[in-house]
Amino acid sequence: QYLELFSYPMIEEDTGEVTGIVEFVRDITDRLEAERELKEEKQRFQALAETSPFALFVYREKFQYVNSTLADLTGYTRGELLDMNFWEIVAPEHREMVKERGLARLKGQSPPGMYEFKLQKKNGEELWILFSGVQINYQGEKAAIGTAIDISDRIEAEKQIKQIKEEQEILLENTDVQVWYLKDIETYGRVNQAHADFLGKNKKELENKTLWEIMSTKKEAEVCIEGNREVFDEKRQIETEERVTNGEGEERILSITKTPKMNKKGEVEFVVCSAQDITSEYRLKQQLKQSRDYLKSIVHTVPDIIMLYDKKGNYLDIWTSEIEDLVASKEELIGKNIEEFLPEGVTAKHKKYLTKAIEEEEKQRFEYELIINGNKKCFEAQLIALDNDNNKQEILAVSRNITRRKRAKEKLKYMSYHDNLTDLYNRHFMETEMERLNTKRQHPISLIYCDINGLKIVNDTYGHEVGDELLIKTAEILQKVTRDEDLVARWAGDEFVILLPQADRETAEEVIERIESACKGAEFKDIPITLGIGSAAKKKEETSFETVLNKADERMYKDKLMKSQSAENKLVKNMLATLEAKSAETREHSMRMTELAHKLGNEAGLNSEQVNDL
Repeated sequence: QYLELFSYPMIEEDTGEVTGIVEFVRDITDRLEAERELKEEKQRFQALAETSPFALFVYREKFQYVNSTLADLTGYTRGELLDMNFWEIVAPEHREMVKERGLARLKGQSPPGMYEFKLQKKNGEELWILFSGVQINYQGEKAAIGTAIDISDRIEAEKQIKQIKEEQEILLENTDVQVWYLKDIETYGRVNQAHADFLGKNKKELENKTLWEIMSTKKEAEVCIEGNREVFDEKRQIETEERVTNGEGEERILSITKTPKMNKKGEVEFVVCSAQDITSEYRLKQQLKQSRDYLKSIVHTVPDIIMLYDKKGNYLDIWTSEIEDLVASKEELIGKNIEEFLPEGVTAKHKKYLTKAIEEEEKQRFEYELIINGNKKCFEAQLIALDNDNNKQEILAVSRNITRRKRAKEKLKYMSYHDNLTDLYNRHFMETEMERLNTKRQHPISLIYCDINGLKIVNDTYGHEVGDELLIKTAEILQKVTRDEDLVARWAGDEFVILLPQADRETAEEVIERIESACKGAEFKDIPITLGIGSAAKKKEETSFETVLNKADERMYKDKLMKSQSAENKLVKNMLATLEAKSAETREHSMRMTELAHKLGNEAGLNSEQVNDL
């Protein structure tokens, strides 16, 4: 405990001699503890602002406070933003909605707490943000606090939220011990100078006066007399907190101890009162509560887990609204070490960066994965060591679930290398692999160029949906008959390219035979699957893939000419049957139309491929 001691001499009025010393002691432990807790809460809040990756601002109609991230996000300076209404940075199409909701929140109504809208930067550029807001009490008046996260993926944050400056300074006052005694429940005896100074009077003006004459209001006098009566009647010490107006007309809160002094008959002779002004401590506690509520409101507007660790990795406190991302409940975690809940590898990584945060005195960032309720989740953690007076070496951690972001990146990467329809590799990937595999160890490299015969006729006769199914079926055949190390890609609309590392022309021919055989045995509606196929081998590094592709393309075209007549005859027969099923046209009519088409094509000078299309 912390105590404060006051000593006063007892002076004989007639002789002026010191006849004794009166000492008073007060317990100031609570006050010091409240001061320490508030300071630590402020440090934690400031550290949170340094590590939280979001824009933070307080507004009424105009911005009252903005952090640097909002300035970076909008392109305005802090000074410019503080001169603006909050809706002025919103894109025109959403401005009225945001203004209406923001003003409703300031009036205590309940508009949506989280929603998306477009923000307009100073240079006119627009970006999407995710906004969250709640109503708070800021500097004694109603306001709202908001956060904004850039979800447009066009701008990446270059700065983290800087320390939020506290605009309210806490003034701590040293309180004097006041002493006086009561002759009865309402009459003052002698008082000390401290009590006289508090009431703004000299001591003589107070002595032998009643509380009705001394107190500023009737209510104050009644409260004091009620407490006095309890001491005199029950003959026991009491402690009370009373609101008393001082000499400057200010209402203060006094913590008063009233102790009865008994005579030999067991009667209360008088009551000694000692008081200390606890107004500052009371306000300090209120500010501490406000600070905690303020921090809590921020926590509930961001999708993060905020944790406080000691240097050994023990959980000291946790703040979050994302309880489904915790490995256990908050009650289970606090006071326990991370190694009791996290996998060995994740624990080692956490402790490594906890140590670095303390030793390097710099913010640390890392990613980790956890299995929570059977689901794999990815997180990004940011750590910063706190600087406090007790040298506890505490670390504040902000952890964010980035599972969706990770999956989106993986899906985007997969899509950038694969064909959406067939799920084969695409041309871009194949060209990249050609460059990578152009090494001596991989040669010879063979290429097979394939083209589906009659795809246009299939699309025109059966519809593009069946044409897509034919492409997918062909892709499955090519995947099935090639080696594990071979790469199969959809090169263009009905064209496929197969890359065979460490394979000569003979190996390529074997693969072609398997393709031909698989196509003949394939069952696909009543449509025959035939491919124009050509191959070429690249024996030296200096030979370009373009040259080899052109050669394979030429051979494929020759093969296609040889096969196309037969394949298209089969398709035409199927087409005729389909036409007969769709309408009243007869087979003879279809044959006449075919004959006329050939005559027309020959007269017009069309080549055989154009005649077949006709």
